[in-house]
Amino acid sequence: MNFVSRAAWHAVGGQLGSIFFWVNKSYSRGQLLLDAAAPDGPPRIDFRMLSDARDLTRLADAFERAVGLATDPSLAATVGGLYAGGMSEIGKRFSKPTPFAATVTAISATAIDLAGPLRERAFPHMLANFDDPRRLAADRPALEAYLRETVGGVWHPSCTCRMGPGGDALAVTDPSGKVRGLDGLYVSDASIMPTVPCANTNVPTLMIAEKIADALRRL
Repeated sequence: MNFVSRAAWHAVGGQLGSIFFWVNKSYSRGQLLLDAAAPDGPPRIDFRMLSDARDLTRLADAFERAVGLATDPSLAATVGGLYAGGMSEIGKRFSKPTPFAATVTAISATAIDLAGPLRERAFPHMLANFDDPRRLAADRPALEAYLRETVGGVWHPSCTCRMGPGGDALAVTDPSGKVRGLDGLYVSDASIMPTVPCANTNVPTLMIAEKIADALRRL
């Protein structure tokens, strides 16, 4: 779970914080499929997020905990409203810093402050997948349906050419990174990871590439 005190660079973003949570070690497994009729075309990637119910359970638990934290009485003087959702298409138009965007968002931020209770009518237009998190946290089936509809990735795609022992029919490479059945072809990026890592992929990918490169130099 991550706490972000500023949702965007502009004035409106400075008024909005977020609680962002994700499943680090997912049980769900995606698929990478090739079109036999067009083998030279792009592959079809299906992440199959929440296909394993254990991931949905953990996300729902995290959502309920986030609502509990945000509604704690000790934060009553800080939290002016609680909303479920993400950046809308309108919000995305102002994601790039420009003088025009700065002016518009500064005016909007003032209007949001002055609007008081009326801002409840504005936020559904400012946030994608807008909903009342208190309502969702009190209704588990509704919460799970909401999560299934709004779930997204957290930038750790990997394992599409995973390494494995000789008896593993689904392993694309051996432990050295060599692609089975082909001579002279090695894979040395995050795709050979056997499972999706919990932490960021940057450093492990560098280590994989360094290790495989060192081994190839010794051949």
